[in-house]
Amino acid sequence: MMAGMTRRRAVTLAAWLTAAIGLGAADARPAAAQSTQRVEMFRALPDDLTFYCGHEYTEANIRFALTIEPDNPALQKRAAEVGELRAAGKPTLPQTLGAEKAANVFLRADIPAVAAAVGMSGKPAAEVFKEIRERKNKF
Repeated sequence: MMAGMTRRRAVTLAAWLTAAIGLGAADARPAAAQSTQRVEMFRALPDDLTFYCGHEYTEANIRFALTIEPDNPALQKRAAEVGELRAAGKPTLPQTLGAEKAANVFLRADIPAVAAAVGMSGKPAAEVFKEIRERKNKF
């Protein structure tokens, strides 16, 4: 590594994890159980991991997320940040996985408040995830 440079953990995820919600292209979505396994894999990764997506869907994805978790402080904060960035013509990415874990409703399908918000209290995370994905499809 060159002098003065710092090492940073980063990954490019193309379209699989689009900031603040998207999880895969419509024609490439895995079954809910597979998606839940992938979500668990992402949640196990370190919070300081920086990721780069292949698409700039953050603003639209946040509008959707707010329909499910309007009172999530992390999501509200990210919505404000994204609004400012887009108004200035700047990209909203890259993002850290820790911030995404706090704001991305797909990465939070096992959180009781998220399940309750979609009328699925007590249901398995895979079912909650599927319901969220269906809502996103219609959004």
